[in-house]
Amino acid sequence: MKDDTLQDMISDCPCDHSKWCFLREVIKHIGLGDDAVEQIRLVYTHKFLMSMKEGRDVGEKVAWDSWINDGYAAKYREIYKDGMKHEELKYKMFIEK
Repeated sequence: MKDDTLQDMISDCPCDHSKWCFLREVIKHIGLGDDAVEQIRLVYTHKFLMSMKEGRDVGEKVAWDSWINDGYAAKYREIYKDGMKHEELKYKMFIEK
């Protein structure tokens, strides 16, 4: 994973990034590429948005099922470009028509 992508991934992590960061270490050592990590992060953004709309936590399974069955995974494959920042992807996935 590229360092600038990693920094973007952990930008909303509540830890002090000048010190040791558990999330950064996990992402660096798990061996997933930028694309896989970004897609996982977007599924959790999707879960958050679904939960806000429902007024309750919809759960991981519902979010993953929706990601796959409601066309989000296909849309992600169409729009993802290497080096894209999370905010741009989030906009293109969930706001832009």
